[in-house]
Amino acid sequence: VQGLLQAVAEEEAAVAEEEAEVAEEEAEVAEEEAVVAEEEVAKEEWATHFADCSPDCLQGYCNSAEDFRLLMESYCQCTASEFTKVNGTSLASNDFMAKKHKVLWSSAGPCIPVPFMHKPFLVVTRCQLECHHGKKKKTKSKEQDHQYASKKRRRIQPSKKVGCPAKVQIVKVAIFPDFEISVNARNKRDRASKLLRCALAQGESPNVTYRVYAKLPKIGEHKGHGFDEAETMHLSDKAIVQKIQDCAAAGINRAHDVEVILQSFVQDLFHGKDLPSPLDRRYFPSCRDILNIIASYRKKTLVASTDQERVGQLVGELEKGSGCRVFFRPYGQNGKQRLLFMYQSEGMRHLVNVYADSALLLDATYKVVKYEIPFFQVVVQTNCGFQVAAVFIVQHEDGPSIAEALGLFRRWNCIRRDPIFVIDHSIAELNAITNVWPDSQIFFCSFHREQAWDRWLRANCSPCNRDELRKLMRAVAHSANFSQLQGHLMALQDCCAYDDSVASWFESHWLKHLQRWAQCFHQVQVPRTTNGVESLHRILKYKFLAHYNDRSLHGFLGTVTQKYLSFMFQKYRAANLVSKTGRPYDPQLPDFLINRPLGFVRHCVQRIIVSILIDAIVR
Repeated sequence: VQGLLQAVAEEEAAVAEEEAEVAEEEAEVAEEEAVVAEEEVAKEEWATHFADCSPDCLQGYCNSAEDFRLLMESYCQCTASEFTKVNGTSLASNDFMAKKHKVLWSSAGPCIPVPFMHKPFLVVTRCQLECHHGKKKKTKSKEQDHQYASKKRRRIQPSKKVGCPAKVQIVKVAIFPDFEISVNARNKRDRASKLLRCALAQGESPNVTYRVYAKLPKIGEHKGHGFDEAETMHLSDKAIVQKIQDCAAAGINRAHDVEVILQSFVQDLFHGKDLPSPLDRRYFPSCRDILNIIASYRKKTLVASTDQERVGQLVGELEKGSGCRVFFRPYGQNGKQRLLFMYQSEGMRHLVNVYADSALLLDATYKVVKYEIPFFQVVVQTNCGFQVAAVFIVQHEDGPSIAEALGLFRRWNCIRRDPIFVIDHSIAELNAITNVWPDSQIFFCSFHREQAWDRWLRANCSPCNRDELRKLMRAVAHSANFSQLQGHLMALQDCCAYDDSVASWFESHWLKHLQRWAQCFHQVQVPRTTNGVESLHRILKYKFLAHYNDRSLHGFLGTVTQKYLSFMFQKYRAANLVSKTGRPYDPQLPDFLINRPLGFVRHCVQRIIVSILIDAIVR
């Protein structure tokens, strides 16, 4: 009985093993069928762009270069592969007369055959695409004693090239249907070929159609790399690249902002279709890919001659605006013609007419474009803060260049008397202003004066002498009258820390311009610093240039004229119009504060309250 039971158990185990093997075989067959079905579906997707193709959907012809482009896009998307051009001319060219070609009726071809079609044809071009993981073309051999002796960035994987042999063979032909023959006979072919050559030699234009024959590689021909979206380094799709370049042209340069735009763009691109995988870098490029495309676009547009041409186009657009005054003189290659750009809108001229009698502030900022040129702003103090009255760019920050720009500013505006200027300690700006307005009053910025003193004293004096000299120089600057000024000057010159080096520096840089920074010479109420202009520089750089500027000249000027200056004047108008919204004023508000900007009214009300409290304490 035990022997029978053991035999039955062994038979049951053998049957179970056979059933498991059959199940495994069925699962493998099902997987193979699924793979075949997926391949057939994929083939059907790209095969629709073939006008005629082989049973494996890897060889055939398209009726146009556009159909071939769509074929390659579909094939690359279905097979998760990418190809780059190796040789040959562009398929967009239809010039079959560019070179002498033999009239053919069929072609075995070195790589792709063209069958007999009863019509003669000429080969327009042959080209070849290879997998972007193909052979490495450029190699730099450097002999070094140590492998990492160079200071350049160390690249663990210096290239994506792995020598993949997969290639796409392409032949574009021009077919002449007017010379069709019915029978494939040699005499008929020779006669039709002769007639075609004669027609072309006499300059006739026979009917012609074009075909693009292509032979696509099998998946198994790819070697040395995978096809997973996260594993393969895909090139970005042409539509994605164009969208990124459009964003860069519009001044959107931050990778995160471009990513948000691309997500919406991809959804519109695949409307009604399945979206590609988020790991597919063709349609979802990384931040580094986006920045590389933007950098490549900038490199193409940041050519000096092209940049100035686009500035000329921008100037033409600005001149069409109502009341805008623009002057642009491009840089001459021989160096005899210097760059000059100046802009003033109608609203900016209104600010000059209203506020220029008080004071004009002039200051430059740097590193706003690729080139080493300064950007100047002429600023007025209004009833609601500092506003831009004009902007200009000069090639060199010297007296003649700045004077030429200020001469334009004087001709464009009706200034009733010589204005008062507040500038930094800049001799170039000082000479330019005195050249244009000889009788104008010019004062140095107090903040930058203190800054210049502190920098020089820190670099050339000991700490104890530094503090004593700073205290005495400040006393000179804050002298309320001329008698105090003389006393403070004598005290400074009698100081033991006032040695020859200090005397040479102070007398050459500051003492001969005493009337421009000593308080006793300030007979009128004007801004004591150019910090108002510095605040406008910060707004320009961090609110606008950080997001829109591409560091080209035309990109910078477009941002300044179309975004920054419009924003500033709109801010000024809004501050003055908010007081006329129709709301009644507080009856206790003084009459001189009616219809004034709210910021100005709040400032005055706070000072009135403080003055009342001080008066009550004194009493």
